[in-house]
Amino acid sequence: MPIKAGYLLLAGGGAIIIWSGVRGKPVTNVFRSLIGGENPAKIPQTEFISGVTPTATGSTGQGVTMLTGLLGTTSQVQVNTAILAGLGALPTGSNLASLTAWEKREFSSWPPQAQHNPMASTLTEPGSTQFNSTGVQNYPNWPTGIRATVATINSGRYPNIVAAFRSGKGLQNNPNVANDLLIWSGGGYSSV
Repeated sequence: MPIKAGYLLLAGGGAIIIWSGVRGKPVTNVFRSLIGGENPAKIPQTEFISGVTPTATGSTGQGVTMLTGLLGTTSQVQVNTAILAGLGALPTGSNLASLTAWEKREFSSWPPQAQHNPMASTLTEPGSTQFNSTGVQNYPNWPTGIRATVATINSGRYPNIVAAFRSGKGLQNNPNVANDLLIWSGGGYSSV
């Protein structure tokens, strides 16, 4: 069966979009570089989530524009991929499964009952409103909710969770994250 050119173009374009998001490079600039015969890796990184500072590995929360701005997504996998990118972690199967399991600890179904807030963050953001008496927020859109989730996890209170995600091994069956999860949940759970 011959491979159709349209499928190759679609796959190549998708690969460029994903690479751009993971590397924190504007998609349009990557296309321009490739067409011009230049190395797109030399394009300066873009801060996609304002308020999230680069980590030692150079992550700036890449992927949020790609996944929420460009695609207008509300898919759990895409939102979780953006959260992981914001944490400087790859969307490995273990990381995605861990985030999904963790979100089920907070809300029993997708989408979360608190608007655009899958992890029940209490961080106030412009346009957010209170969801419940413990201060969990409703966010006005996915970029705001993802930014708040990333900022909350990166706050310094959950170093073992961040390290587990950055290792690509996730949180499940990881005893090192038990204390961080207890802090996150207010003593409600120590595993996901």
